[in-house]
Amino acid sequence: MRRQTRESLANLRALARGRRGHTFTVEDAQRFGISRKTLAKLASDPDGSARIARFDRGIYQVIPDRAEDHVIAAWRKVGEDSVASHRTALALHNLSDIEPRGYEFTVPRARRSRSYNERFKIHTATSRPKVVSVHGVPVTSVTRTLVDCALLGEQTEMAVAQAFARGLTTESDLREEARLRARAVRDAIERAITVRGSYAAYV
Repeated sequence: MRRQTRESLANLRALARGRRGHTFTVEDAQRFGISRKTLAKLASDPDGSARIARFDRGIYQVIPDRAEDHVIAAWRKVGEDSVASHRTALALHNLSDIEPRGYEFTVPRARRSRSYNERFKIHTATSRPKVVSVHGVPVTSVTRTLVDCALLGEQTEMAVAQAFARGLTTESDLREEARLRARAVRDAIERAITVRGSYAAYV
């Protein structure tokens, strides 16, 4: 790697690390004198010495040291009006032992449809759900997340048991959140509440 490229790459990394998710665009790279072709070559270098990776079309990421940086980068791509939800929220709340293979976000239903690759699952809502901030990303509340993930079987039951043990939700809150959902969701939440003592070893 030429000295000028190394210096430009160092400046680009510094820019990206100042952003949530450690991301930068092709246009950012070009401002530092790194062409699209050179950027693609650096990201595909098998020895990984450049410490950058292609995140999505036109978006690259300084290889993060923290797992949550991937979620932050995904949130930036979907848009800052989005909310991390479902399995992604479950993982961010550190509930259950689920390891999501992609990213799930909820966006306003009125938002114009966009295309995402297969790693993204986008849900819609007529109103913004109650959120909390985790690592700077808006995430559905624990109660909302548990109800959104009600049909995950043992993972749901484990997550509910852990949430109760940590004082993160209550029976009444869960039932109220599930009240207007499908019968299958309400039944799953009732079962999770009933059997939560069976998961004492996991809380």
